Amino acid sequence: MIEARNLHKVYRDGAVPLPVLKGVSLAIGPGEFVAITGPSGAGKSTLLHLLAGLDLPTEGEVLWEGRALSQMTDRQRAALRNHAIGFVFQFYHLLPELTAWENVMLPGLVRPGSRDGTRRSLKEQALECLRQVGLEGRAAHRPAQLSGGELQRVAIARALINRPRVVFCDEPTGNLDSQTGERVARLLIDLQRRHGISLVLVTHEEPLAQHAVRRLVLRDGQLVQTTDQRQATSDK
Repeated sequence: MIEARNLHKVYRDGAVPLPVLKGVSLAIGPGEFVAITGPSGAGKSTLLHLLAGLDLPTEGEVLWEGRALSQMTDRQRAALRNHAIGFVFQFYHLLPELTAWENVMLPGLVRPGSRDGTRRSLKEQALECLRQVGLEGRAAHRPAQLSGGELQRVAIARALINRPRVVFCDEPTGNLDSQTGERVARLLIDLQRRHGISLVLVTHEEPLAQHAVRRLVLRDGQLVQTTDQRQATSDK
């Protein structure tokens, strides 16, 4: 479904180039659970942003079902992200003035053609997403009234509202205590299996990474290891 070919990403601070990715190639299939691990500064989040079309590589190409993201217009990439991709970030990125319900509805409200549907239908979909993450009773609360674990579950519900084909997670448990992080990790794994979506996550949490079918290890901007963890488990 997603293919990355020889990705390079160079940032420039004035005249000084900062190479972050140095020739990364990979492929992600439908329904696959992939963990991207490695030390801080290895380029993990940058890779995630390129795969999701939030940024474009300096060199190389990302293809979605054979179509190059660089050949799409900004509007086309935005439409792809809206209807095919969900995002879960470490720091939630919820709008503080909106309730949990309204935050979850937001991607549906901005989806092209959403005017053809009704606000009531979107509310029902948002409530169902909150129900799936165990927060239907907190739907009317604003972010300031929610705990860290609840905020992350709202972010997960928001990522599901448009029934995406892939969900990208950038350190989804990194801002949580260990027990809350474990509950959020179990929730992500359960939702991935239940909905058959692709789940691609960046994490430093070893227990979470071990649940992935495949692990990609980045170091110094390069892919240094790919492990099929099903095979590794069966070999033990």
